[in-house]
Amino acid sequence: MRIVGAIEHPVYKITIFEMNSRYSIKIENGENEQTYKFREGQLANVQAVKNFVDDQVMSQVDQVFQKMDQLKSKRLSELMAPKDLDFPTII
Repeated sequence: MRIVGAIEHPVYKITIFEMNSRYSIKIENGENEQTYKFREGQLANVQAVKNFVDDQVMSQVDQVFQKMDQLKSKRLSELMAPKDLDFPTII
């Protein structure tokens, strides 16, 4: 797999990879990442990959990142919540 391009974005790091005539797009927001993989022939070249990443796709990407953040925060708070502590009775 090799990096064949990048897409400038004010918030996310977007990298385009190619392996065996198949492309993938990795979108990172610092703590999380989303990867979209395409079969051979679905996108013909790097420009087609760049065209795939439009405002509508990025709006959906934003929503997925928000859900990922919510899930992680919720689960971390569950794990960090104080447990019912059963202290022995001291007489």
